[in-house]
Amino acid sequence: MHSEGEPAGSAIPGVSSRAILLALFAVVLLAHVAYFLVMRPVYPEWGAEVIPRNGWYGIAANVAAGRGYTLRQSLTYFQTTELIPTAARGPVPVFFLAAYIWLFSAPYYPLLVTSWLLSAGNALLIYLVTVTLTANRALALVVALFTGLHLSEMYVNTTFSYASEPLFMHLLAWTVLLTIRALERGSFPYATIAGLLLGAAGLARPIAVPLLAAFAILFPMVWRRRGVWLAVAACAACVAVQVPWVLRNQAVFGRPVLTSTLGGYGLYRAAAAARDQSVSLSGWSLDLRGLHREMLSVLEDTGGTPDDVTEAEFDDVLAREAAGIIATHRVAYIRNSALGALGIWYWVNSGRGAYLVQNVLYYALAPIGIVVAIRGRMWRVLVLLALPAYAMVIHLPIQPQYRYMVPFTPYLFVFSALGALSLLRGRERMTPA
Repeated sequence: MHSEGEPAGSAIPGVSSRAILLALFAVVLLAHVAYFLVMRPVYPEWGAEVIPRNGWYGIAANVAAGRGYTLRQSLTYFQTTELIPTAARGPVPVFFLAAYIWLFSAPYYPLLVTSWLLSAGNALLIYLVTVTLTANRALALVVALFTGLHLSEMYVNTTFSYASEPLFMHLLAWTVLLTIRALERGSFPYATIAGLLLGAAGLARPIAVPLLAAFAILFPMVWRRRGVWLAVAACAACVAVQVPWVLRNQAVFGRPVLTSTLGGYGLYRAAAAARDQSVSLSGWSLDLRGLHREMLSVLEDTGGTPDDVTEAEFDDVLAREAAGIIATHRVAYIRNSALGALGIWYWVNSGRGAYLVQNVLYYALAPIGIVVAIRGRMWRVLVLLALPAYAMVIHLPIQPQYRYMVPFTPYLFVFSALGALSLLRGRERMTPA
């Protein structure tokens, strides 16, 4: 796996690396099971009877029943009288859920167990990423345990296990690992597979799609002319995965919706929060029910209803109205964006109490690790910087919910590990593996 500086030995003397990985997987899996059993009485929404979550399960149920990619809500939030075509939720999680609905008469626990398995697998992937970056197996084990025992991740991936977070997190981790290997070896197969996985991740969460820029920049930086073709291979593979979805949306909506029809909805929600000053460092106090009534009024002012306009048209109406609100409240929008990015990790969807204490401990070393990576020009570390930086600067100000940050937190924990390693080594110069 390493072209130079191969880490020797095991993280624990006398114990094989394979045994450590198996134990890591088992510990993380059992921790998620224990967390669910302990916290289930606290969260009644974790019951099987409330499995539908923001339209994901409803669309999947219709797909499994042969009713097509449809839902009886426009943009998953606005009731319609008939089933209508939808593109509000990405197809990868929807078809994943549809398979479970088709296979199991009661898919609740199979889906929950799969979510836990994905979390345990993600810890293993982060272990491999960290070994590649630091050549330190003991440190990699610590980072993997940080990732696997992250309380906020357990909360999000249980609460939203019927949406896309666990699957997206796993696809993203594979993408990162294979991208690092492609950069390390100049490998076209690795670059191509990384592109395919990023394309699939983009069909789970639109947030992944702009990360194509990382391919376009990093491969030529490392491999010069060969890197240009590596970037072309990775980007072409990513786009190829997206094409069927785009063509389907072109046929259904009359325009090529790239990711989802919720872009205007999300922008309107952020614009309304700025207008109403409903974001602070203590949380987000937006009244979503009232906001949905307001959105319906905006649509009705154009002469439409959720029944007689397509989702794409509804989303366009919301996007135009949101742009006008932001133009009027520019300063408030910037303020809210900053507050959302700063407060995201300790309020909405992140939990309080022990969750907050753990997050503070985890994140305290991250800035040190980022400085070490930048000053040392450690490209295999800097490739990870795009992930938390993008989530914090671009996505979270519009969607200030910790659930969207959770897939990116393991890469902050890698920076925390680099910070810890730099402190342990003192003045010794850090170099990539």
